[in-house]
Amino acid sequence: VSLRSNSGSWTAEVTAAATFRSGIPGIFVPHGDCYDQRYWGQLAEEAGCSVPAIQYSQLQASVLASAITTSINDTGLRRAAAALGARIRREPGVRHAARLIKTFVERVGLYEEVH
Repeated sequence: VSLRSNSGSWTAEVTAAATFRSGIPGIFVPHGDCYDQRYWGQLAEEAGCSVPAIQYSQLQASVLASAITTSINDTGLRRAAAALGARIRREPGVRHAARLIKTFVERVGLYEEVH
């Protein structure tokens, strides 16, 4: 089980990406007024990879224990998380991003061959 609580909105997507890539069900605890933290928790739940997010204001030991127990025992969550993690790990993301950047730079005329 991967417990994710973010200290700032700029890390929410990185934390969610690490959870998804891990192939392990996540437990999201968004806090503050940052929409993206709630978004990633909702996305994980909709993908079947996470129990519903626990709002920080509702976080109690019993609520967290229940979420952990469900994440460990729910084979559907575990299968969905494992499948998503495997799919993400197969993606050539960095290679694809480099190709997109190179195409963009060439298209706008910023690219020069070095001889």
